[in-house]
Amino acid sequence: MKYIMAYNPSSSGFSYHQNNRHMALIDFYTREIGAVDIKELQRVTRLLHGIGMFVTWCLFFPISVFIVRFLKHTNNYLRIHRTIQLLGGISISSFGAAAIATMSNNVKSPHAWMGLVIYTLVFFELGLGFVSVWGQASVVSVNHGYPRLTKRIHKD
Repeated sequence: MKYIMAYNPSSSGFSYHQNNRHMALIDFYTREIGAVDIKELQRVTRLLHGIGMFVTWCLFFPISVFIVRFLKHTNNYLRIHRTIQLLGGISISSFGAAAIATMSNNVKSPHAWMGLVIYTLVFFELGLGFVSVWGQASVVSVNHGYPRLTKRIHKD
């Protein structure tokens, strides 16, 4: 069974504990306790973060854009686009959360700051996608509701 322990010696309240984290494997049947290297787990997590983000940004999103741009003649192009975008958003949230969980002293690096900004903006982008889907679902006519507002904004 895995046990996780974390502490912050400078504070008795709930706070961030930086590198004061430990994990041990305890086998209650054989009474053996084994140490687990946190650094190795962080390395594997960061590797998975890199691979997952590469697949998301270099495969999912470009394929989704290609589908919505060039495959409009197919019947389900918008449904496929939405599914891939949602899969990409879930992927970014998962792999981004994994990277945030392994951050310790390198929070000031440009990669970390850019990642946090993009992590936040992806949720905003997903929200806009949902608003667009829900707005189009309630369209009765081009002269009512969401399309009417869009037409007024884009009017010459």
